Amino acid sequence: MSAHIFIKRRIDETYAKAELVAGMRPIDLLELEQAWLPERLRIAQELIASRVPQQHWPESLHWRWNNKLDLFDKPGTQATGVRLDGFWQGVMFLQTLSRSRSQAKNSVVYIEYAEIAPWNWVIPSIQQLGNYAGIGSEFIRYAVALSHGLGHQGLVGLHSLPKAEAFYIKMGLTNFGPDPKYENLCYFELSADAASSFPPMTL
Repeated sequence: MSAHIFIKRRIDETYAKAELVAGMRPIDLLELEQAWLPERLRIAQELIASRVPQQHWPESLHWRWNNKLDLFDKPGTQATGVRLDGFWQGVMFLQTLSRSRSQAKNSVVYIEYAEIAPWNWVIPSIQQLGNYAGIGSEFIRYAVALSHGLGHQGLVGLHSLPKAEAFYIKMGLTNFGPDPKYENLCYFELSADAASSFPPMTL
């Protein structure tokens, strides 16, 4: 399944038509990492050269998507990506068999991992402005639409890296606090009421 979305060019704040692809394959993940890894290394080199302390580095800089291929073997898992200009601009793994933390009788679409391409990161310490914005918002909108389609009332859950917490709060998710079973990352969940305010996406 694919759908057209619009993401913003940071350089001039115009919008580009991109493709949201649900049902990425393992080979797509390998292609993605082949393009992303040189950018990760470039960013790391510039951070080191600029003497930026590691606690201020992007939190997913060390991720390697080729090491996450086993996610495809998990029941109820779906990989979704955004493609534009011949490259993957972002990727997200969803789990459709998870239970809600706030509403025990309901299920959620759980975002297991999500990341945008390194060239889209905003890193002021090395004067990187990022190419495209809005990919994360479209990922949440898709997760909400999928949740509705599965009869989960738009409920979406995830564990957030610390530096991403403000983004998820802005998107309307509720912070349920640190989860000791998940490296003390805070668990966030989007309620049915909050989900109702998202613009619909045709799947």
